[in-house]
Amino acid sequence: MIYKPKDLDSDSLVPRRVREMQERFLARRESSLLDAVSAATALNTVQTADAVDPQMMEAFHLAVPDRDLSEYLDGIDFDNARSVAGAMSNWRGKYFEVIVRDQLNSGEQVGELALDEGQKAVLAERLNEPGWDLQVLDEAGSAVTEYQLKAVQDISGITKALERYPDFEVISTAEAAQEITDPMVASSDISNEEMKSEMTDAVDAVVDTPLVDALELFAQGLPVILIVGSEGMMWLMGRRTFATAFSNSASRAAKTGVAMGAGLIVAAAGASVLSIPTVIATRLAFARHSSFNQLDEEIDKDIDRLRAMNTVAASARE
Repeated sequence: MIYKPKDLDSDSLVPRRVREMQERFLARRESSLLDAVSAATALNTVQTADAVDPQMMEAFHLAVPDRDLSEYLDGIDFDNARSVAGAMSNWRGKYFEVIVRDQLNSGEQVGELALDEGQKAVLAERLNEPGWDLQVLDEAGSAVTEYQLKAVQDISGITKALERYPDFEVISTAEAAQEITDPMVASSDISNEEMKSEMTDAVDAVVDTPLVDALELFAQGLPVILIVGSEGMMWLMGRRTFATAFSNSASRAAKTGVAMGAGLIVAAAGASVLSIPTVIATRLAFARHSSFNQLDEEIDKDIDRLRAMNTVAASARE
């Protein structure tokens, strides 16, 4: 007669342990997925909260040197249309200059203007440089030609500029160029209305209401809230000891933080579109490695247990 310990019947130890390990594996995978999604949400909030296009930010500092954007916007009466128009006019003008310069230097054509090989476009260093706003330099750094840049909708501004500086050709926004036939005026094919819309969106992102600020803060702290909340709930339900819940929280938070850091590095390298997938992939990679390690440990322990039970069974048969 073969001795068969009660613990080893078909409905006992082995099938039960397999189910338990499967359940724990699935639970860890679900919590890791939750961590990954919350980290992606937080990173997206960090990237988009108060985000201003780099070109637009450079233009702001050119138009309003030594001023903080948020403080500058706080001083604008947004209920007063004239106040808003005045505050945004110089900024939009510099934004137009930055766009034209960058497009030319990247090899693109601005209207009918394109740089020759070796040439470079630079903006005037002084805020109110007499006569010109953009200068084209040759390979040796010598000036080839200068242009006035006008981001206006009213052509009177262009007319006055030509009267005052008749030797400098004007590059204007698309709308203004359509209303004037002077050969000294060239269209940039850049829309003044589109620039206004882009700047309005940027300002709206910076000038948040208290509710929006609170929601952004909540989203940025979402990973910690979910991790601490889920582990705390397990402790309150008696399914975790306090020490285990605390250890799990610290481990999950650390892995999630590293995943967010990886996403930020990718974004800083200029690949913002890949930052969110990087966060999710990094966090899930941590989870996969950790889960399989834990499974290996559990299986090794169970094998040792089975060997011990087999030894006991063998001794009993003797």
